[in-house]
Amino acid sequence: ILAGLELFAQHSTLFTEYLYDDYPEILRCLRAWNIHDNYDVKKIAQRAYDTFLLGVANALKEPNIKTQEQRRRAVQTFQYFIKEFRDKIDSPELEIRDLAMGIRGYGIFANVRFTGVFRTSYSGV
Repeated sequence: ILAGLELFAQHSTLFTEYLYDDYPEILRCLRAWNIHDNYDVKKIAQRAYDTFLLGVANALKEPNIKTQEQRRRAVQTFQYFIKEFRDKIDSPELEIRDLAMGIRGYGIFANVRFTGVFRTSYSGV
């Protein structure tokens, strides 16, 4: 696990287009490794989590979106992540780690913009 997470943490941004397809499952796995009993696994999983979110957020930025289908998919992906961050923060069993992960997620996705999209299709943020 350690070697795979380390590789992912260092190079996941190189595979963003592939990660983009499986983001719910990848996010679920990274969150699971963030609560692993082994401290080293947790530490590397946190770096991998941050790198993954950064890669997805960068893929969602306006210059990377060329077609209407890409825009629709980007907005859907953005909404998914924002909902995940909000759910973590609003959880009744909130742990400090969950709060930190939700806040960091919001911070990483804060500079993703979709010109004109939120006025019509998503006003929840």
